[in-house]
Amino acid sequence: MKKGFEDMERKVVKMFAGEAGAVDAILYKEVDSIGITLGYILHYVFSGEQLANRDMNALISHYQNN
Repeated sequence: MKKGFEDMERKVVKMFAGEAGAVDAILYKEVDSIGITLGYILHYVFSGEQLANRDMNALISHYQNN
C-alpha cells in the first residue's frame, strides 16, 4: 500500500517565543500513520517560512543563531 501526504501528521515539539513574548516559531515532528518520525519542520509564524531537516537539533540551532 502506498502512503500519501495525507497519512502524515505534525506534532508540536517546541514553541519559541520572541522578545515580545509572542510565539515566533514552532518546531513540529512529522510522523507517519504508525508513529515513525520522518523528520522535523521549523515554522516561522510571522513570515510563514518553513525549514525541514531530519535532525531536530540542527533546526533548534538555526533558530537560536538567527
